[in-house]
Amino acid sequence: MADESEFQVAILLPVQGTDEALDRTVASVLAQTERRWTLWLIESEDARGRAARWLGTDPRVRRLPHAGGGRAAALGAALARCPGDYLVFLDAEHSWEPGFLALTTAFLRANPLEDLVCMEAVTPSGRPAVVRRAIFRERGALCAALDLPAGTTPDGALDGAVWYRGELAQHLRWGEYSRMAVTLMTSDAALRLAPALGRESAALEYRLQARLARTSAVNLLALRGAVQQPVAWSAAQELQQERAALEVFDEIHGHQREVDPEVARLRRERLARLQRSPALRLLGHGLGLARHAARAVVCSAGLSGAHRSRGATPLGLGGPQVHHPR
Repeated sequence: MADESEFQVAILLPVQGTDEALDRTVASVLAQTERRWTLWLIESEDARGRAARWLGTDPRVRRLPHAGGGRAAALGAALARCPGDYLVFLDAEHSWEPGFLALTTAFLRANPLEDLVCMEAVTPSGRPAVVRRAIFRERGALCAALDLPAGTTPDGALDGAVWYRGELAQHLRWGEYSRMAVTLMTSDAALRLAPALGRESAALEYRLQARLARTSAVNLLALRGAVQQPVAWSAAQELQQERAALEVFDEIHGHQREVDPEVARLRRERLARLQRSPALRLLGHGLGLARHAARAVVCSAGLSGAHRSRGATPLGLGGPQVHHPR
């Protein structure tokens, strides 16, 4: 059972995205039934002044200026400057359910040997944003492990609820078990992410998850923890995301591809996702058109040369029209 000692949750939220989306995210933090938190609005140079919109709403909402740009750099700089016993990386795409912090902090306090716990993110229609329960190899009753304050969830909401747990050796190494915005971790686990924040990456979420799965067991509370708003990716952005994820996968697991059938299968799946990207299909179509045009140019040049050698005028200028086979 959790003791009654004080603790603090540091919530890191880069000021990125629209004001409307950030309004929704900040409001979901203010509505948490667990009140022991500080929300740090990380304001990079390109967002200078935007955090003022939410300052004053609650003394626990604070501004953290960052001289630079990029989400990875901002989060990396904030790790060393934002004290807390627990930490979570939030973003403007997610709005928490009111009991998110109460459930996750209660779980970690009741299980002090665990480093992190996550909940499920769902789309506005209620569908899970990530479905990965099958990769966990342990499960148990959730309510037996928790000591929740009254009113955290509606009566009976935890009846039959399940938590899942998985180790690195039990198929969690490729990440994508939930979302970082619904993953609460200890400060020690958060500090182990510092090397992964050393450079920007379109696949930052995947990089962080993969690193966590390599250093800690992962716990998933099979309950709705947040709503994830859809992101309008362009075809080019989707292609960049999939390419970056494949690069991270190879960086972490490349040496295992020849000896581990599972890793080889997972890489084939990632490669197939990349090949299904609309941008890649469009690029392939464009390359096909370019090759077709190049063949036409070569054929036209060859035909014109043949005509000139016979003293004929070039095509389209009144000379004899001769079909040149490709």
